[in-house]
Amino acid sequence: MSKKGAWGLILGIGAGVTAAVAGGLATAKVVKEIKSSLKANVLESPEGDNVVTVNFGVSSFAMGLTFIKIHAAAETKADTCDFVMFSKKDANAICHEWKDNEHFELVIGNQCCNVSFEGEEISINLFFK
Repeated sequence: MSKKGAWGLILGIGAGVTAAVAGGLATAKVVKEIKSSLKANVLESPEGDNVVTVNFGVSSFAMGLTFIKIHAAAETKADTCDFVMFSKKDANAICHEWKDNEHFELVIGNQCCNVSFEGEEISINLFFK
């Protein structure tokens, strides 16, 4: 290998390591910011036997990236269901509603998340409007 090739390889490796470290530090800052702003909403079904907990945290460093965790549980079932998603919509734009005792809907911008308590298992489905 020539001298120029060796220097190019060393500089390339150095630039790659620098970029990886900067990316790791930025990710750590976003995670810390989201964890510190985490809020929980506990939403009970009309009959009170099904519960959906919506946790969300927003990162201003990541230009409003919102972390959303949905946890669904029922008194009558041993099954629980968790779902994690990210959105660029404002946390105040999150709309939720119980359609009936067995169906919950969460809307964030054009993303829609349905929670169903029907049958043996609790299910969470994400789709785009």
